[in-house]
Amino acid sequence: MIRRYIKALLRDMKGISVIALPLVFQGLVYQLQTLTDRKFLGNLDIKYLSVVGNTIFPFNITTAVISAFGIGITIKIAQSSKDREKGVEDYCNRILIYNTMIGVVIAAAWAVFAGVIFRGMGVSAELLPYCTKYVRVLCLFVLLLGLDSAVQATLQGLGQTRLIFGVGVIKVVLNVVFDIVFIFGKLGLPQLGVIGAALGTSLANIIANILTIIAIKKLNYFDLKIVGCIKRRSPERFKEVVQTGLPASIETFIWHISNLVLVRFMNSLDDLSVGIYTLIYNLEITVYRVYYGYATGLVTAAGRSIGQRRYDRAYSKGVSLMTADVFFWAAVCGVSVALAPQILSAFIHDRQVVMDSRIYVYFTAVCILPKSLNSIVGSGIRAAGDTKWMLFTQVIGSVIVISSAYILIEKLQMGLLSIYITLILDESVRCILNLIHYRQKYRRLMAEERSVELCSDF
Repeated sequence: MIRRYIKALLRDMKGISVIALPLVFQGLVYQLQTLTDRKFLGNLDIKYLSVVGNTIFPFNITTAVISAFGIGITIKIAQSSKDREKGVEDYCNRILIYNTMIGVVIAAAWAVFAGVIFRGMGVSAELLPYCTKYVRVLCLFVLLLGLDSAVQATLQGLGQTRLIFGVGVIKVVLNVVFDIVFIFGKLGLPQLGVIGAALGTSLANIIANILTIIAIKKLNYFDLKIVGCIKRRSPERFKEVVQTGLPASIETFIWHISNLVLVRFMNSLDDLSVGIYTLIYNLEITVYRVYYGYATGLVTAAGRSIGQRRYDRAYSKGVSLMTADVFFWAAVCGVSVALAPQILSAFIHDRQVVMDSRIYVYFTAVCILPKSLNSIVGSGIRAAGDTKWMLFTQVIGSVIVISSAYILIEKLQMGLLSIYITLILDESVRCILNLIHYRQKYRRLMAEERSVELCSDF
């Protein structure tokens, strides 16, 4: 029985890896660029880490909401076992104008209301001008983010993730080059510091978007129609995608709002706390890129099985990925315990700050298990077309985050440690609820399919 389980595990992981590995590598390369970016800024002036920390959470709310709409496209295409090319044309070309308009509106909102948002977050007077300028420069690439999210979601639904990886690597290389030029003022340009980092990110993303579109056209991945997308718009298709993707967007929005509340609480402590949390968060994201890439691959892999009404195979793929995740987490914990001071020292020169921050790395490592399982289980649930459940549990998690952070920081005065305790509590509660629902949902789907088969026999 153990041998059969291992065989199924290896088979499932092989199938998911074909789709997921390019996404994982892209994420890791991108994260390497992000850490390099943070290293440049931290060595130039440690306050720049606080600027990025205050900016990145509210900014990610808007970009993640746009990208989450793409989940609806990915699920629809992955579940379509017939007329795949027609489905691609319907679900991508016919909603391009709507997705693009969303990106333009959000970019304009940030450009106008950036100062108001950061003042509402409690950003200090010293950091406020930097945060405002930083996010306004980032808005340049948000103008095309809606279009890009629709195209990338289509490629993921088709399982064509190698193009995403290839263009992603080019984007990262461009970003690093632009960072060196703009942050430090090379090639005769002025030293722009943290604003240079934002400019490099925006230019790299815009170039990558253009290269993706050119590659799709040249390599004929699918019949992408940019010109004339207004005429091809389909409110009905957009409504279908919104019905599937909107709960995921709201879920993402609420998750980021919770993190924004945490940043607001941290700002009541000191700027250094925000900087330390931001640094460790970015280190955690390096690990997150691995399991998130596989979780994203699971949406396509399990979605295909569901489109073929092979619910048992879809369920098995999710279980196999969760099993592999536990072993991956154990390895991460080992590295975190053994190398925490050395890792932090690469970004922070103050030895005392490094030693005081080790415990936050340990707590982050513990939190990775429920967090990664939530990502994987959530993808399995969404692959079945159920995007509302994860929204429900995220609401519960946000209540836990806000109430716990308030009690631990404001009332008990536990400082930055309370943030990590809050996150572990939130992720663990949601993980238990999501695992129960995942098991029940797929058992119900498999039972319904068996009933249909029995009826057809008669």
